[in-house]
Amino acid sequence: MEHDKNRGLNAAINTGFQKAKGRYVAKLDDDDELAEFAITTAIDTFKSVHGSNIGLLFFNCLDVETKSTSGKFLPSQRIIRYEDLLRGALQGDYWAVVDSSVLHPYEMLDENLWGGMGCLWLRVLHRCDAYYLPKTVYFTYRQHEMMRLTNFSSRRENWQRHEDTTASLLAEFGKDMKLVSPQTYARHIRILAFYQLMNRKFDRARSNLILSLRTNMSLSASALLVLSFVGKGRALFFIYRRLLENRFIKRLF
Repeated sequence: MEHDKNRGLNAAINTGFQKAKGRYVAKLDDDDELAEFAITTAIDTFKSVHGSNIGLLFFNCLDVETKSTSGKFLPSQRIIRYEDLLRGALQGDYWAVVDSSVLHPYEMLDENLWGGMGCLWLRVLHRCDAYYLPKTVYFTYRQHEMMRLTNFSSRRENWQRHEDTTASLLAEFGKDMKLVSPQTYARHIRILAFYQLMNRKFDRARSNLILSLRTNMSLSASALLVLSFVGKGRALFFIYRRLLENRFIKRLF
């Protein structure tokens, strides 16, 4: 199954979800792997919660290179509700398996944005609950992505899309997020400000950093605010590389 032209990852995911004929749907990136027992585990888990309001499952991912859990680790299995996802109970990479009956075709991913699976799952959790099982069934390869992160020119091409994606998340869920978890809301505001800074939208970035700090004090937001008065042109390249090498961006996100 192919598109006539390359329309990007989100378009591929949308087409896969729309064309899938099975009851349960999941995605597998071309550079990642599933454990042999992943599919049977997902089906058995759905059977075990039959009759409940569970329409979505989350499983752990393992970063193959670092041998560490790729997402924010939760110690035990539990039900995940809309409010849990808003406050960031799950962060990072998780393998999601969804009951196709809770997927609405008009709620698919925006092809003009970068990523957006989190927004899709938030929409789904308006109608049902999710269930998290702390079992590693998905193996990710992320070091090549870190190489792309350190490539200033290639990463820069996607900054506007990252900014648009974060702004879209906040426009749709920001009000609820602020009520449920001001700290999580502030974190997303400073992520938006970071991309605005990288896109040389200094005034917007500063306004959002101030909003983030007013909502929840943060050392990373304070540091970005200071840097917003420093970096232009080549200085942005220097700042970005140094922040990345010191894993500042990882703490920011």
